[in-house]
Amino acid sequence: MSVKPHTYQTADWDELEYVLSERHKPATLVCSFDTLSTKEKAIAQFKRTFPQYTQHEIDTTGEQVVSLFRYLNEKLPALANAQNGNIQTLVHLSGLEYSLMAEDPAGPGLLLPELNFERELVFRDLPVVLVIWVNHYTLKRLQKEAPDFWDWVQYQYHFSSPPELIDRDPVAYDGPLPSKGFTPERLARVEEMEARYQRLDQSGDDREQTLQNIANLLETLGREYLEIFEGEKAVAYFTRLLAVRERLGDKFELAAAYFYLGEAYRIARQMVPAVAAYQKALNVFLELDQAKNAALCHHRTGMIYAEFRYWDSALEHYHNALTNTSETDDLPGATYHQIGRIYEEQRQWGQALEHYHQAIEWFEKTKQHHELGGSYHQIGRVYEAQRQWEQALENYHNAIEWFEKTKQSHQLGSSYHHIGMVYEEQRQWDKALEHYYQAIDWDEKTQQHHQLGISYHQLGRVCEEQRQWGQALEHYHKAIEWNEKTQQQHQLGISYHQLGMVYQKQQQWEQALEHYHKAIGWKEKTQQQHQLGASYACAGLVHKAQEDHKTARQYLEKALRLVKKHNTPFIGAIEEVLKELD
Repeated sequence: MSVKPHTYQTADWDELEYVLSERHKPATLVCSFDTLSTKEKAIAQFKRTFPQYTQHEIDTTGEQVVSLFRYLNEKLPALANAQNGNIQTLVHLSGLEYSLMAEDPAGPGLLLPELNFERELVFRDLPVVLVIWVNHYTLKRLQKEAPDFWDWVQYQYHFSSPPELIDRDPVAYDGPLPSKGFTPERLARVEEMEARYQRLDQSGDDREQTLQNIANLLETLGREYLEIFEGEKAVAYFTRLLAVRERLGDKFELAAAYFYLGEAYRIARQMVPAVAAYQKALNVFLELDQAKNAALCHHRTGMIYAEFRYWDSALEHYHNALTNTSETDDLPGATYHQIGRIYEEQRQWGQALEHYHQAIEWFEKTKQHHELGGSYHQIGRVYEAQRQWEQALENYHNAIEWFEKTKQSHQLGSSYHHIGMVYEEQRQWDKALEHYYQAIDWDEKTQQHHQLGISYHQLGRVCEEQRQWGQALEHYHKAIEWNEKTQQQHQLGISYHQLGMVYQKQQQWEQALEHYHKAIGWKEKTQQQHQLGASYACAGLVHKAQEDHKTARQYLEKALRLVKKHNTPFIGAIEEVLKELD
């Protein structure tokens, strides 16, 4: 076995070039590193130095690897056979430390015994040069706990950075910034923490301190990404955090990691894994007799069920949340608010208003003044839905007043948007446009880019109503552009639907059908089942206008099934059109 230290700046690559040039047999190298930045730069130099190989990077982070041989066979594409007797493929494998950390610290583990067992398969049966990248702690575990595997390792190298590029300071966890949403301070902090994570020393012998430093950085980054609605990135960091928390053994922190992972999946709209993560957090919190945190898990799970319109399940979790809280807890206000939203969605206006007012009462009692604006805003929406315009405007203006008092300027755009909707419903087009542009202005100022799409969509609706087709199309396309940029895929279907309507009103049938089909595709992909009926119905009407009655009937019958299932409007109108086709 060859052991030779290198730095990514001044590395003598002569030995590696000798080892890896024109290899006729598979080989496995274990390369340790002091920082992630060191590893990335070393891999880049591998690619420059050995262009004769097809090089693949595989990161196992977030996956529980048990059999390395099976995992590589599943992940790698069909491998090229040796040409002129030479191996063609080099694989960089990273992230095994998280599989090892996620195993039960008190148990026998899974990956290491399997490595011992399948060592010949890994070393002889895979026609590759395999480079396994590990930090210092994982290297020690491989040497100690997988001795049979380690005996077969042919080459070991260590890559290190100059001392001035390594961050060896302890990392404290200060929590997320108090400001919400996209702010320059948050973006700067994320950039700083990302850089620090890359420089963090992972070569020290103080295992507990190293793991705690990693955990603190992972939690900071994950929570900040939640604040800017970067769900996928948050999932990546909290998945790693979960593995570290498993190894550190603090059950409360482990439950918190599961909870934050649930939050990340929820933001990323991966609802099934979100519920699973919340349930795991709930189980641990209940075991620790942490009723308040258990209530929060129930509350978040309720929000997910409500998102998918499983009202009974949502209400069950919300009521479980309320039973786990006390008279002095903050949470009940938010839970009453969410129960109000369920009744609002079910058009049970009296129940909705009752629960929103309960929320306001709780927020005032617990001095959560920053929450008041949100409940006044929702009361405005209830009155708006009932076409009680004056009450709606009064409550939207109350919401704006509280958002301004509590310095929540990032919330202002939403209330201005809904004031625009009230004026749109009253066909006061100029006032509607004025408030939509105010909404866009505030959302741009406060970097609430995820809300821009819906305001541009409503600008399109106003222009459409005034038969300003070109401007309507322009605004709908801007809505789609912003919703794509901000990963608001669940909003794409409605804008494609309205594009279809604009073309339909101009009797441009093919363009109308094209956009209705896109709307149907996005609504199905994002599980917006309750909105599908409208797009199928409109597509059916286009086919009817083209005198393709057979296809029209197919679309309209499917639309009728959908609107009946979800109790949405237009049942009678669709039935009338179907009678016309008889």
